[in-house]
Amino acid sequence: MRAFGRGPGGWGDLSTAQNFTMQLTPVPPAPSPAIVTLSGTRLDPGVEGVQLATLGFSSPDFTPPNLSVAIRATVHHELRALFLPVRALTLETGRSDRVLTVYGQFADAGGALSTFDITRHDYLQYAITPSTGASDAVASVIDGRITTGSAAGTSLITVSATGGPSVLLAVTVVAPPTEREIKRLFEGAMLRKRSVLFVSEGFTAAEQPRFETMSRDLAVQLFQHTAPYDVMRESFDVYALFAPSAERGVTLALPSRDLAPRTS
Repeated sequence: MRAFGRGPGGWGDLSTAQNFTMQLTPVPPAPSPAIVTLSGTRLDPGVEGVQLATLGFSSPDFTPPNLSVAIRATVHHELRALFLPVRALTLETGRSDRVLTVYGQFADAGGALSTFDITRHDYLQYAITPSTGASDAVASVIDGRITTGSAAGTSLITVSATGGPSVLLAVTVVAPPTEREIKRLFEGAMLRKRSVLFVSEGFTAAEQPRFETMSRDLAVQLFQHTAPYDVMRESFDVYALFAPSAERGVTLALPSRDLAPRTS
């Protein structure tokens, strides 16, 4: 079990910091035997179940020096399957801002299924197989973060759990657009003016008319129907900058929630 937090040097893995300790206090009724051992730092893989506990953190570098957090530790009987929010992904070259969300489907000894976000678990492994184009189109996948290279190409990313199931993600890496036109939507008449710029994000090239229509509608709503901007509309110039995105939407991850178990 690892603990992350913000210390004197910023955010990081506190579990390896000098003079850092963790102590587990079970919350009654505690299961027997307990699944958390070694002062709250490891889970016993031979015991299945759920344990509620309070995990205490102590370090002279903390202010205050002693902190605590409630946890629920769960050991499952089996990891049945891995799921991805998407099976194909298009990214631009030279990017490292995408984290590949991974969900795991677990089964208990009785066969009941539950699904959890396991994106950053240490037992996940990533293998990159180039398909076409540059061999390093997908440069690396570290802790789920996908980094693309400087040239276009396609690759397959195999996400697997140690000794368990796997799932494939097809990644297409394309060059980012170079020409980006700024269009004037509204021009005020006063000499001392301010500029408002709407910038697209998550709109593909085919959705440029939709983005510009939404920008014009927003400008009309703001400067004709919203106080005090309706009486100050001559004080503003409004522009729109369309920069097409390789993929539609703004995130790769699903909303943060448990998925419903699948039934047969």
